[in-house]
Amino acid sequence: EYPIEEDLMRLIGYFLAEGNLSSSITSNGKKGKRYMKPRYRTDFTFSVKEHEYIEDVEMLMRKYFNSACCKEIKYGGIRLSFNGHRGFIFFNKYCGRKSYNIKLPWFFCHLDNKYLKELIKGYWRGDGHDSFQSYVFSTVSVTLCEQIRYILSKLGIVSTLTVRTKDKHIPSIVNGRKVEQKHDMYNVVVYRPNADILAKILIESSLRVLERPNVAMNRVYISPNGEYACHKFYSSTKESVTNYPVYNLEVEDDHSYHVYGVAAHNCYCSGKATLL
Repeated sequence: EYPIEEDLMRLIGYFLAEGNLSSSITSNGKKGKRYMKPRYRTDFTFSVKEHEYIEDVEMLMRKYFNSACCKEIKYGGIRLSFNGHRGFIFFNKYCGRKSYNIKLPWFFCHLDNKYLKELIKGYWRGDGHDSFQSYVFSTVSVTLCEQIRYILSKLGIVSTLTVRTKDKHIPSIVNGRKVEQKHDMYNVVVYRPNADILAKILIESSLRVLERPNVAMNRVYISPNGEYACHKFYSSTKESVTNYPVYNLEVEDDHSYHVYGVAAHNCYCSGKATLL
């Protein structure tokens, strides 16, 4: 059992972005007496320049799982390997193994905001990047994408979702190896003024988005109590389904539905003036 605290949540954020689990069977023994022994490993991958993050992960893995670190530097990146079953079992239970279905237990999303801020901070340090106009969190897990947007909204930050399908990806050559996209990429984008709120959580000093004029890129309206946000609707597609659950909030027929953490209604429209 581990206490829910800021350090642990930041470590979970690191794992969601840069973590990987592997297990194997090795032989062990001496004087001709050999037996098969399972081996468990938890890995994190960073750029060799990310010294602060590397030291932080080493400290956290030692604190919670008493795991020593083995480092391997290759092609400008560094892999931190931690042997031991405790970390492996923990992350496998609460996060999963495959990048396309990695996710959090939903009760994590309802924790106190002070814990969620550290989770977002750790995740940003791995799978986040910034431009002159926004912060972006990227993942190939559609469930994790929804959870990150939900957590951000709980922290008072409205985000936008973009999707880059794998057929739109242009393969690149990295160290002589062809890299192709196997899954759709989901990008959670945070523009100003929400970017200013996120900057205080991330505590990063070199973010380019803050160097630009304070121009609001969001086309989102938030209610004064902070409980509701109105997003602009750009396009829709339609298909026929049967026996499909809908989250109906207002009427008997299927006029309301749920998409990426947002309750959507096609039977009622609240204008900006009414909402605010």
